[in-house]
Amino acid sequence: MAVAVGISLIGPAMALWNDELIIWENINTGYLTGNVLFSKVYAEDQTLPPGEGWGTISTRIENEDGKKDHRITIDIVRGKNKTNWVLNSKIENQGSIPVRFLPPTVMADDLLYVEYDLPNKVIDPGKKGLDPGDSVEGQIRIKLNNDVSGTYPFQIEVKCIQWNAYNNDPGWWTDTLHINGTVVVLPPED
Repeated sequence: MAVAVGISLIGPAMALWNDELIIWENINTGYLTGNVLFSKVYAEDQTLPPGEGWGTISTRIENEDGKKDHRITIDIVRGKNKTNWVLNSKIENQGSIPVRFLPPTVMADDLLYVEYDLPNKVIDPGKKGLDPGDSVEGQIRIKLNNDVSGTYPFQIEVKCIQWNAYNNDPGWWTDTLHINGTVVVLPPED
């Protein structure tokens, strides 16, 4: 009888050790890369009366490396006495997480002054940034510092990161938008 009691006590203990708990859960982390896009670019006041000297401004949104709408190209042929231009761009967050932008990196010919401004709410660390489905306007300002004929290139990189990232360290979701452009100063007419 002692053996039967001993086996009956071991049985329940063995059953407890063999029980399994399995939890299957899908985790959705969202998506950012390839989903923050330029959707519009246009020049302010580019239609002035004849002889006022705006010149020709050509703007277009292009694909880059298979990524749709990640690059703006701006070509300006300077009109007589024109030394500055203002253009606007629209950026949309088509991803599923909020994003913010790092201060843009500008590379320009020494004879150009170029800057790209975005509202502080999408740049400042600690702020929520640009929510999914929302858009923000940025402003491109270009100033020519001379009258010497030639072609003057510029490039702007706009890095976007997940809203809670504080820098561009590896491990954060990042994406980069590009603005490429040229200002052409024609030789004086004879």
